[in-house]
Amino acid sequence: MAPDWLLAQTPPEWFDRYSHRFDEYRFPKAQTQRLELAETIGTDGHQLLTAVYAPTAPAWLADLSAVETLRRVWVQQYFVEEGHCRWRSNEQIPPPSLIIASPYDLDARLGVKRNHGWIGYKVHLTETCDDDKPHLIVHTETTAATTPDWGMAEPIHCALEQEDCLPSRHVVDGGYVDADAIVTSRSKHDVELFGPVPLENSWQAKAAHGFDLSHFEIDWQRQMVRCPTGQWSRSWTPTKDRFGHEVIYVKFAAATCLLCPSREECTQARARSLTFRPHDLSLALQAARQRQSTTAFKEAYAIRAGVESTISQAVRVSEPRQARYFGLPKTKLQHVITATAINVRRIVSWLIEPSLRPTQVSRFAALALQQSKPAA
Repeated sequence: MAPDWLLAQTPPEWFDRYSHRFDEYRFPKAQTQRLELAETIGTDGHQLLTAVYAPTAPAWLADLSAVETLRRVWVQQYFVEEGHCRWRSNEQIPPPSLIIASPYDLDARLGVKRNHGWIGYKVHLTETCDDDKPHLIVHTETTAATTPDWGMAEPIHCALEQEDCLPSRHVVDGGYVDADAIVTSRSKHDVELFGPVPLENSWQAKAAHGFDLSHFEIDWQRQMVRCPTGQWSRSWTPTKDRFGHEVIYVKFAAATCLLCPSREECTQARARSLTFRPHDLSLALQAARQRQSTTAFKEAYAIRAGVESTISQAVRVSEPRQARYFGLPKTKLQHVITATAINVRRIVSWLIEPSLRPTQVSRFAALALQQSKPAA
């Protein structure tokens, strides 16, 4: 955009440093040398930005989108201390939802799921699941890669409501289900959010031994909790957890717990403490946990396996894992077009043969099934 001005600001060593593609293979092996290189790059960026914002520079340079991107990236990665450029540690950089993961796409974020990382977006697909009709995608929701699934039930239901496509039961992955989503879906949209909820994370629940939360009696009127041996709690404190959710923290008296004959089954600390959600949320969570342990729930939830074939079909036909354009709006459009293409293929297939294909089974798996059949 300003080659003559840039040439005047560029030291000769920049051409040697930045004329070649940066690659992990070319980086120094020692961590100290890598840190030195990173801070050298940061110093160069600071020098360039200082020149851009100097009074002698053309005023329009600071308005360039590339310059603004450079400024934002530099501030997120570096700071100046006593005249020296320092590279920020992992504790000093912004959270993943805010930090720029790619200077070429400012909307893209770094996402991680099951030790698999990627830079880009997420797409949430909603499809019908009638037994006697083709399964069609009725909604797509594209978000940043860092957007948690548990916060997406509400916007998806709002979008479905606008199109008059709300189901009475919405079968979803466990990542979309928490107490807030269950209660909001039922009270605001009259939708049953159907999926597995997180289990209690206490050691008693994980070990299936001792007194977990389900063994305690909560008296919501008196704001007290009674333990399995009949002792009442000492304190009841409304607070928030690390996600900002409202919770209630309850603690029992240490003098009572230390003398309790059932102490080994209850706590490894001096006194037992409990953390649970407010009334409506707590009851909804406990009911969901009891329901998902039943055979009826497992049989009803099996229908959700169909969405995995939708994701597989999208990957094989339209490659949605590779964004063809930069930016969230264009990526969202790509996902909508992908869903439309899948719907057209399914409608055509249904017109040719109006039936749903069963889940494909490999030949080896079929052999195992045949072996398990009783002999005639």
